[in-house]
Amino acid sequence: MEIILFTKKNKNNVNDAIEGEKSYKKLTSEEWHQFVQNYNYDSGNEPFEWLIKQKICDKGTALCLYWHLQPDFYCNFWIFLVNFRFSHYHRSVCSFINK
Repeated sequence: MEIILFTKKNKNNVNDAIEGEKSYKKLTSEEWHQFVQNYNYDSGNEPFEWLIKQKICDKGTALCLYWHLQPDFYCNFWIFLVNFRFSHYHRSVCSFINK
């Protein structure tokens, strides 16, 4: 197992990307993981849509992104909407997520 050090330079790179002073596309995979944990999701999903398409995005970062996006909240929201005559498809998606 390789030990990866996260330096002050890495931290500054992530902060610069979050602030929009540096492109998130230029971060390392370790920096992406920190970016996912610290990015304000209200600023848009574009970085995440790009990130999950990258071959070097590791499973840990993908899982971190998944859980930080609070899938349980959206599933509960969909269940609420299903009660207002949403389609069978939406009901199936919620059932799948709840498993």
